[in-house]
Amino acid sequence: MERTLSVERAPGRRTEPLSPLPLGTDPQEKQREQTSAEAEAERELRWLELGSEAALEKGKEGACAPHSWGRLFQAVWQGQASLVTQLLRQGARVDERDGAGRSPLHLAVLRGHAPLVHLLLQRGAPAGVPDRDVEALLGHGADPSLQDRHGRSALHRAAAAGHLASVQLLVVHSADINAQDSLGLTPLHHAARGGHMDVASHLLDKGAQVNAAGWLRKTPLHFSVESHHGPTTELLLSRGASPTLRTQWGEVAQDLVSEASLCREQKEC
Repeated sequence: MERTLSVERAPGRRTEPLSPLPLGTDPQEKQREQTSAEAEAERELRWLELGSEAALEKGKEGACAPHSWGRLFQAVWQGQASLVTQLLRQGARVDERDGAGRSPLHLAVLRGHAPLVHLLLQRGAPAGVPDRDVEALLGHGADPSLQDRHGRSALHRAAAAGHLASVQLLVVHSADINAQDSLGLTPLHHAARGGHMDVASHLLDKGAQVNAAGWLRKTPLHFSVESHHGPTTELLLSRGASPTLRTQWGEVAQDLVSEASLCREQKEC
């Protein structure tokens, strides 16, 4: 007995079944089917040329028209979470890009499909979403507290990437400034580690805990010093960061600063 999954196409394109999934199929046959499905998806994805949501709405024919997309992009556009899950299981690539460099995650953001955004992030989708798309998603009522499998919220990711505009948007929409990921790190930890002084300053202005202890009891100051981000270190100290708090290994930021200075003088790091 075989079971097939029909994919809903946009008007003007006939519905086709995905490769059949026979019950009891051996692993090698499943692998061949997955490879075939992926190859077909890659062929279809070459047609994609997404420039903006407005262009998609206008396009009736050609590469920008929704009905010319591959299966994963079609499912994401329509907000069909169960179908997206099935396609990913069959080998669809969550990191595929169209002609404009956008991924299924970007499309989910543009359409305001918050559950799909969560799903794609859990499946490892690259999270480099443009600031304008973050605004579009939040405008559709998306929950900024959604977390990926590492416990990181959109604010964690934006802070780590140094995207100040996204950080500002998320804070305005009530994102938790002091939310901790699975390592106990806050957005300020991530900003400090990356040396994103403008992001760190904004988070502090909005109430971020400057001495929050996370993984190995490290504070944002520990991360900033370890990563040799002088300006960010100075900012944290000026905003009340304690240079004497100890990590799990007994290290204090004050000692790390001294070691870093000595290292630079001797040109050994």
